[in-house]
Amino acid sequence: MTREEIRRAFRQAHQEEFAAVPERPTIHASPQFQQKIGRLLGTAPRHMSKTKRIAVLLLAAVVLLLGGCTVYQIVNASIQYNGTFDYINLESEHRYSVADAAVSEDACHIPHYQFPDPEGFLLLCSNDAGQDYLYSVACVDQWYNPDTGDVLTLIQQRQYNGLELDCPVQLKSTQLGDITVYYGCGEQEAYAFWLYGQSAMKLNYWGAVSEEQLLSWIQQMDYTEKPAEASTDTAWEYYCCIPGNAMNSDRPPEEMEFRYYLNQEVYQQMEEEDTGRDARADYNFSTVPEGFTLTQAQNEYSPDEYSPDEKPASARTACAAYTYENAGGDRLVLSQTILMPLSGSGHWILPVSGSRLGEEVQVLGMDGIYIREEASSRLIWRYGGRQMELTYSGEISKEDFIALAETVDYTEE
Repeated sequence: MTREEIRRAFRQAHQEEFAAVPERPTIHASPQFQQKIGRLLGTAPRHMSKTKRIAVLLLAAVVLLLGGCTVYQIVNASIQYNGTFDYINLESEHRYSVADAAVSEDACHIPHYQFPDPEGFLLLCSNDAGQDYLYSVACVDQWYNPDTGDVLTLIQQRQYNGLELDCPVQLKSTQLGDITVYYGCGEQEAYAFWLYGQSAMKLNYWGAVSEEQLLSWIQQMDYTEKPAEASTDTAWEYYCCIPGNAMNSDRPPEEMEFRYYLNQEVYQQMEEEDTGRDARADYNFSTVPEGFTLTQAQNEYSPDEYSPDEKPASARTACAAYTYENAGGDRLVLSQTILMPLSGSGHWILPVSGSRLGEEVQVLGMDGIYIREEASSRLIWRYGGRQMELTYSGEISKEDFIALAETVDYTEE
């Protein structure tokens, strides 16, 4: 039957002839099929008649009915190489992208598959970021080797056409069972990119690793969805290890930064208590630390200025800082930040950042993070709705440093 004969048949059909057709289950066309129909209508002459529109839609319905009321579109998603791409002030990158990807019915849900813990590595974070305000389409797992400083990051996200991976190493492909893996190793970096189901996997390794080791880890991956874990009792939540020198997180960093945030549950607790949230209160040592002299006092809530409510939000975040020095040149700085002021309608989620991995400690029963930097020590803890921080430039043991922090006086005058 020619196309003109089909159109003539539809024009001659009467509405009552379709009334006897039994009701069928609701037809759910795939998003790809709907897009094709939309493109077909969009490319038709601008003044398409109502009759022609009905004919096109009826033809689509006939195709669906002939397919058994359900259309299953067979899509073979793949990764393709798109050549090199030049970033400003950076070397050329090799670009890979996803093609022919299917659209998931549940695009908001991202399966969190399980990657084997590399030997000698610490699991820094295992974040279902699809439920997070930082990422909308990803699950992030990250491991750190304290002996070598190597960092391995695995990002699992929903695959879609055009999803890209840019890397300075040209990748090659291999088959691991039914999965095609694109991978490559440089002197201090390695990358892998593969697809499974509706998910796309990106693996970045900052450090030296062999191709055999990289593929061995990928081959051991468990594609059983990881169950959601209950929140722990700790107040601090590890965020991630990020490069501190580049906007492109896919590139190996010259230096790294570790970040911690307070858990959201902690902010809910702060909303219910007043401790440490009064902007008029400043806390200091009960007595000047032995051998030190106060050299500078900075109080942004001085009554000689204007009230805390009149200050801009950026100025209200910091409360006070006191600097002490001793004869040996050591410097001690006590600073404090109001995380959730009593007068404010919002709060600040301030990260604790450092070039070294921190350690969770207790300061008089309060949750804290201890970080030993190259030439200084830092201790951050929470007193109610206030974040306290003590920095020591010089040599001091962790135990003595915590004992010094425990001499802070929280009396409000």
